[in-house]
Amino acid sequence: MIYLHHAPLTRILSSVPRRLSLDDRKAIRSYRHELLSQFCKLNDAPVPAYGRDELGKPNCINVPNLSFNHSQCPSDYALAYSLDVLNVGVDIEHTSRVLNFEPLARRFYHPDEMARWQHSGDIAEWFRIWTIKEAVLKACGLGMRMTLSELNAQFINDHQGVVSHERIGAYRFECVQVDGAMITMAYPSEYGTQDWQWA
Repeated sequence: MIYLHHAPLTRILSSVPRRLSLDDRKAIRSYRHELLSQFCKLNDAPVPAYGRDELGKPNCINVPNLSFNHSQCPSDYALAYSLDVLNVGVDIEHTSRVLNFEPLARRFYHPDEMARWQHSGDIAEWFRIWTIKEAVLKACGLGMRMTLSELNAQFINDHQGVVSHERIGAYRFECVQVDGAMITMAYPSEYGTQDWQWA
């Protein structure tokens, strides 16, 4: 089971700045810690202590089977976590965000993804593809250390699918849109299709 938490960023920060300060980042980490501590308590696990793996991805050093990842955009926050699935990744973007969509897609999307987005004519589809790429790279721990256009999301339906690449293996993804925010969770395909619930 994967748990997904979503909140407006204003629930964490008193005001949302254009750029996050060190204090803002500390407040977001504190919020994450509060949520994960409550989850651990409910599952008879200790209060989590954090470290980083060899690639720099945050992890829980005293509850090794607790996998988590968080993301924020200018308006929203998301946290995905699980005691059953290692290496979860999550990304969130608000679909009202204004970007240079076409040039970014030309640079970072696989040709199949570019065609899918152009065929849909939907900005939400642009954000779906973008958040898939980020969630998968966060799940595998590479972050932005890989050429995004090499990743090609293969959709099973409108909100689920698989991304495979020789360098990272295969990752399943699931996208959900809530209150204008596009959220994508990703995890290794070896776990099969996972149930998830709001937390």
